[in-house]
Amino acid sequence: MVADTLNSMGWTLLQLGDVDRARETLHEAIAIGESYGSSNIVQWTSLADLELAQRNLNEAEILYVRARDAAREIKYPFFESGCLAGLACVAALRGNAARAGELWGRVERIEDDTGERLHPWDRETYERILEPLRDDTAFRRGYDAGRATASAPIDPLPTPAR
Repeated sequence: MVADTLNSMGWTLLQLGDVDRARETLHEAIAIGESYGSSNIVQWTSLADLELAQRNLNEAEILYVRARDAAREIKYPFFESGCLAGLACVAALRGNAARAGELWGRVERIEDDTGERLHPWDRETYERILEPLRDDTAFRRGYDAGRATASAPIDPLPTPAR
């Protein structure tokens, strides 16, 4: 519960523009969650979103992958879809339109399969990053492939080196 409260505080600090305090608070939420044996999926994703917003793509990717793996472990596709959305944005910002499209297609397929949707504020953030690629041929091709394969086991993404 304390970790969840700190996560909310970190998210609020980020919305208020206090990135340093937000990052510090989210790290504290993760540490407390770990001390209680929590999976920290939500906290890792929040910190990943912060790093994405700051364009710290390597750190964002590491955190999204960690959260994605934990979501897979507990077999909760909704949490996995949020991580895949963040990873789609990382790919887009790195100029890999095909990978970004594939991951975003998987997100939307998971949403269709489960009936659960990304939170509107999260979707807005991710779509703002992906929007410039919407008409890109490679993005569309990747998107179609991602939608076609999302309900099948998803290939593991490479775990970034730290």
